[in-house]
Amino acid sequence: MWEKIDFENIIETISERQGEEKWLRKLRLKAIKLFLKNKENDKVLKSIENDINFNDFKVFVPEPSKAKIKKIPKEIEEIYDYLNINEIEKSFFAGTSIQKDSSLLHYNIKKEFLEKGAIILPLEVASKEHKKLVKKYLGKIGDLRNPRNALNLALMSGGLFIYIPQDLKISLPFYAYFTMKHENIGQFERTVMVLEKNSEFYYIEGCAAPLYRKYSFHLGAMEALINKKVKGKFVTLQNWSRNIVNTPYKYLRVEKKARVEWIDINIGSKKSIKKPNIIVKGEKAKILMKSISSTKENQIHISGSNIILKGKKSHAYVSSKSIVYKDAINVFNNTLKASGKKCIGVSDCDTLLLDKGEVITIPELINNNKESEIAHEARTSFFNDEIKEYFFTKGINIQDALKIISVGYVEEELAQIPLDIAVEFKKLLELEIERGIG
Repeated sequence: MWEKIDFENIIETISERQGEEKWLRKLRLKAIKLFLKNKENDKVLKSIENDINFNDFKVFVPEPSKAKIKKIPKEIEEIYDYLNINEIEKSFFAGTSIQKDSSLLHYNIKKEFLEKGAIILPLEVASKEHKKLVKKYLGKIGDLRNPRNALNLALMSGGLFIYIPQDLKISLPFYAYFTMKHENIGQFERTVMVLEKNSEFYYIEGCAAPLYRKYSFHLGAMEALINKKVKGKFVTLQNWSRNIVNTPYKYLRVEKKARVEWIDINIGSKKSIKKPNIIVKGEKAKILMKSISSTKENQIHISGSNIILKGKKSHAYVSSKSIVYKDAINVFNNTLKASGKKCIGVSDCDTLLLDKGEVITIPELINNNKESEIAHEARTSFFNDEIKEYFFTKGINIQDALKIISVGYVEEELAQIPLDIAVEFKKLLELEIERGIG
């Protein structure tokens, strides 16, 4: 399905439009060669061949003007209003960025963090202003033998370069928002994140798209190096429309005594396949991953992760909570591999089935060390007649009962993210239930 695509011409167009230097253009061309060499090995891309026609896609949809924006334009203010980020709430963010299709429209970061050496810039800007640093890490953290990583690197437009220097602690969240405003496009933003020793960073990523007649494709990428004794927290909130096929590539390398918490929240999309690749390399390093999803009306949602525990006494805990109804398919496909000594890895899958749907759990546990422990547990709960009868006796109708149960089901996870985002997700979830089950 890739035969008709003139990748070299597309890369030349993107590179020229963004004013890139020769080294970056060469990196793109190297990446596309690796993609074409290894593309047949990618099960994710093969699984979506019947969903979209890549030959019809626009992979680069820039804004007419690339001038720097000093004042937040009306369009972005409207997005802030939609996200419920008012002026008071904005003060609680370390910074914000908003990308539409292939272009970053707005970004800022608090001056106090810039003065302490933090770099948070659009990737195309950072590649010029901090060339040596970007060359060191861009495409070097993740595995370019992965076809989706290579494809993203070749076609990337937009995204961020984030560098937090040693000992700098930014506990306020940085909010990045990505939206697709055109139909029949592919979005390939890329975020490169380097958190140096003993630093702290809180990153929130939101994604959304309106409903169009034709399908669109999202293949965002993030490669992150989490160094010694770092505390990192990531929250991903995705509210795609029903005609988006979503297959992001995420790669984290976690070093000694670092701790990462990742909460991933998903609503919408025709098909979503999200399995971050995480190498827990350092001794006593820890990764905690929690996924929340609502899937309905023939949607397919595949979650999980590929985690390798290499460091001695390293830990991984992966949990998935899914709400499934109206003939949706939810798959938890998680791989835990322990190769280091005295590692502990646990995966936990919990599903709430509101009516008809398909729930599949595919754990893969690989223990290469007798001193390590890995385990998996799965549960499915049902909205059955007994529960319906209980709500009926309280004078609560079925639709309201479903809202109460669904919101309560994910309450613990929502308590760990900023209040305004938790409130927004609750509203979206209740709206999904209201539209999905009459």
